[in-house]
Amino acid sequence: PARKPGERRTWQHLQGAAQALALVTAARAHPGITLILSASAKSAATLANECVFFRGETEAEAE
Repeated sequence: PARKPGERRTWQHLQGAAQALALVTAARAHPGITLILSASAKSAATLANECVFFRGETEAEAE
């Protein structure tokens, strides 16, 4: 079901790349921009690479 503006979604205990898969799935279901925050530059880079994989893109296409 569609979320109302301002409604939050919380995921817990996601293992490995499951977080990236959940984020890509949610972003595809949302027509607007999706902002993802990360705790560090290293975790942001890892998450970005995983999201590229789940979106079915190459790194060159994602840039």
